[in-house]
Parts: sequence; C-alpha cells; structure tokens
Amino acid sequence: MTPTAAFSRGHIQEELPLRDRRRAAVLGSSCSNGLFSTTDDRRRFDHGVATACAGRAADGNYYNARKRNVKHSVDHVDDLFLAAQKIPGISSTGVSNWGSYALACALYILNSCETHGPYLRKAVGPSRAPEEQSWTQALLPVIKEEKMLGILVQHKVQSAVSGIMGMEVDGLPFPGVHAVMIQKLMDITTGHV
Repeated sequence: MTPTAAFSRGHIQEELPLRDRRRAAVLGSSCSNGLFSTTDDRRRFDHGVATACAGRAADGNYYNARKRNVKHSVDHVDDLFLAAQKIPGISSTGVSNWGSYALACALYILNSCETHGPYLRKAVGPSRAPEEQSWTQALLPVIKEEKMLGILVQHKVQSAVSGIMGMEVDGLPFPGVHAVMIQKLMDITTGHV
C-alpha cells in the first residue's frame, strides 16, 4: 500500500511527501527537503526504522527468510535508508515485525511515563494523561491490525515466507498467533502506564 492510500483510508495521520515513485524523486523528496531535511530547522524525523523490509543482497537481489528471490515483489525502500545514512544526525535501523511492535510499545511507555514527562516536555507545560496524548495512536489494537492485513490481502500482497495471499504474516496465521501476541503486547504495555 502506498503512503497516500494509507493516509486516505485513515491508517496514518499525515500524508508523506512522496510525489514521485522514481528512485531519485523518492530520495530527493525524503532526504533533501522532506522527511530527513537538513536545510532548515524543520527536520521532521531524525530516525528511520525499516520494519520487516527485505534489504538488497550483495548480488543486487532481495531474499526472504526462506532464501527465495523476492526482487519482483519489493519496493526498494533500502535506497532511502542508504541515502539517509549519509546525512549527519540521522540514525537508521531495521527491525522485524515483532521488533516494530516492541518499539512502538517502548515509545508509548517512555512518552507516557510520569518520571520522563518533564524531560520530554523540556519541563514546559502541564503533564497529560496517557489517553490524552497522541502516543496512544502508536499502539495498534488487534482490530486495526486485522483491518490493515485485510487491506494487504485486497491488494493481493503475499506473505513473504509462504507466498500465500491471506490473513497470515510470515507463514503464521493472524487469528490464534499474531492476534494473540499483539493483544499480549498491548496488555503488558498499557498495564505499565
């Protein structure tokens, strides 16, 4: 799904400034004057996190966990991360799908923690309850995750491991495996606040 489609369906709150899918345009709009801009004081992000993305191998191809060449079915998002590495002050990393959930949960806990609140607000302004903060949106409840997976199925996106177009992630079924794990992470995270 493109960022524009995700925005139009309400899955992300702000449309990303990618106007052209060609490699040079993506790198230019994202790095030079967009997401990772260093030309002014309005840098929007200083960290890039690739979630469960296939990276280019030394031979120029992309492989999944089963060592199958999936070059034909991946976006070359690694070009963005390679370009971002050359910008001072930008950190980039890659995480698995479970790593992205854990990262979202950790950010939620950090930004909802009363102890860290004054540091994050730079001691300016009153603290707010977790449910009043936009960080609550970073947590993906099971129902929202199920809807996102349903959209991928509608667009005929295949599981990178099994190649099946269905309600599964990495060859594991959404109901009974992923849904249960997501709910456990949500329960643990919201229980710490």
